Amino acid sequence: MSSTEIVVKGRRFDNIAAAAKAFNLKPVTVYRRISLLPDDHDHEQFDACFDPLSRLCVAKGVEYPSLKHACEALNVKYETLLDRRSKLPEGYTQEQFDACFDPDYKDPSPTFHRKACTIKGVSYESVKAACDALRLPYKLVLSRTRRLPVNFTQEQFERCFSPNLTDPKKPIFVKGVQHESVTAACKANEIAFTTATSRLRVLPENPSQLQIDDCFTVKSAANAPKSYIVKGVEYRSVREACLILGISYDLVKSRLSRLPDSPSAAQVEACFLTEAKNYCAPVTSIRVNGVPYCNITTACEVLDLNYRVVLRKIRKLPEHYTSEQFDACFAPHTLQVRGVEYKNFTQACREMGFNQAECRRIRRLIQRLPEGYDQGQLDACFDKTNPAVASSRQLTVFGEIYPSLLAACKDLNLNYNKVRYRLALLPDDYGLVEFESCFRL
Repeated sequence: MSSTEIVVKGRRFDNIAAAAKAFNLKPVTVYRRISLLPDDHDHEQFDACFDPLSRLCVAKGVEYPSLKHACEALNVKYETLLDRRSKLPEGYTQEQFDACFDPDYKDPSPTFHRKACTIKGVSYESVKAACDALRLPYKLVLSRTRRLPVNFTQEQFERCFSPNLTDPKKPIFVKGVQHESVTAACKANEIAFTTATSRLRVLPENPSQLQIDDCFTVKSAANAPKSYIVKGVEYRSVREACLILGISYDLVKSRLSRLPDSPSAAQVEACFLTEAKNYCAPVTSIRVNGVPYCNITTACEVLDLNYRVVLRKIRKLPEHYTSEQFDACFAPHTLQVRGVEYKNFTQACREMGFNQAECRRIRRLIQRLPEGYDQGQLDACFDKTNPAVASSRQLTVFGEIYPSLLAACKDLNLNYNKVRYRLALLPDDYGLVEFESCFRL
């Protein structure tokens, strides 16, 4: 018997899918049942996975062919029923299962959203009641509580009820005036809505009125510095510094807008250091040819280099490498073939007229070259007359000459991909017998 054959109820089948169809079952249903079997299951348990009667569902005293049929007949959504059934205790009774189909179904295991809660010393019947009393959007608080850890503290729970200052429809008190919404406050103070809300989002949990007023203050551009010095390097603009340091431009602009009217050089430099909340902390960066970059990815983007090639060079460095060796990894990697210099391998193949299949073969030949190969060996890999490179080359199989591998597979009634896979597994010094064995059934 083959390793894929199975025996179900005394009948032999080629595979599980064929057995499932023979018993009028979906293969995915059988696969799911088999996956639930214990590791030490016997043959009777395995045969039970192919029993159509196991799909029957009894609900409200009526027998249905499946759970979906029961949901359709009793007018209950299938997803809703699955959710209700998952909340039932282990070893539930038929009455508990029938209760899942009731229109006035009540959750037997209510979550803490329906339980009484205490917010800052005040008790409420539920989270909904607390939101109504504190005038907070219930959906917003609910989304915050769902992100709480399993063993959350009371302080973490109360933080979910902090006021949402960025709500555009909520009243807000700014500079001694009560405004109907954040949008109205922005219009009154002649400041962009996105600028004000971006400042409000980064305020602490309980901001002072002075901090809120500062979010609606328009910063004058007259006192802005003409250039920015970060870690001893001068940049002409904020965008140039952000590009080289690899930090978000909008984030830096938001930090600069919250600085005082005459900020010090240290305060300006702190805005470019890191994307963490505490942006006064230093950032770990690299230096390439004396220029600081946030990381290797940013350096490759600025220097127009391939990230994977640079990373491969860095991994080959010794354990205690010097700065010159590290800078050499970021040198422009060009490829010289037959006296012509190309920017990369792809450009060389494209300009020399190789197709995609031939490019893959050339790359494979280059990878097989010895460690200290010379220029002549590299040029030989790009030779179109090389039989290991040509896409359609003649080959002899069982004494017959074929124009290509595909033609040989069609004539011998073989699968082209299987033959290619066998040929790829051959050693470099294979013989005629090993070569022709790849074309046998």
